[in-house]
Amino acid sequence: MVKEINNETEFINTVENVLAPSNSNRSRNTIANEIKSDFSYRPINNVEIGFLIKVGRLEDSYPETPTIIDENKISLRLTLSLLQKGRLRVEIDRTELISNTKNNIIPFEITNGNLIGKNYIWRANFDYRFTGNLQAKVSYNGRLQGKGKVINIFSAEARAYF
Repeated sequence: MVKEINNETEFINTVENVLAPSNSNRSRNTIANEIKSDFSYRPINNVEIGFLIKVGRLEDSYPETPTIIDENKISLRLTLSLLQKGRLRVEIDRTELISNTKNNIIPFEITNGNLIGKNYIWRANFDYRFTGNLQAKVSYNGRLQGKGKVINIFSAEARAYF
């Protein structure tokens, strides 16, 4: 593309065959295909705006009735660099998983931690290096998965090196 605009597009094919003990529900035989495209725009050196779109399908043939999960994801991000000493990054993700069945147990690893339905995740991270020996970091993560409650996580840390 041009100097300010970049794109990375990937096609990913994953085959996974996991046999777990009979008293576990972790067994699976999956084939997943996905395509994702990540665009980034850098109008000036210290600003980057990004957009990611992803679609995919996963089929688990292990259960008696095979599970098929369709995924679509959209992600936006903004990164600001501050005088070569700090960085602010803000991201918003929307992931939707659609399953053909509600009866099968779906292992956590198949959904990458998301629930069937719409999942929203938003993040803000700020880090700054005051001197070579003093730095601080503040982060906020929020998520809404399926029809659950909003979960908010905030953390801050300061480090001094002696």
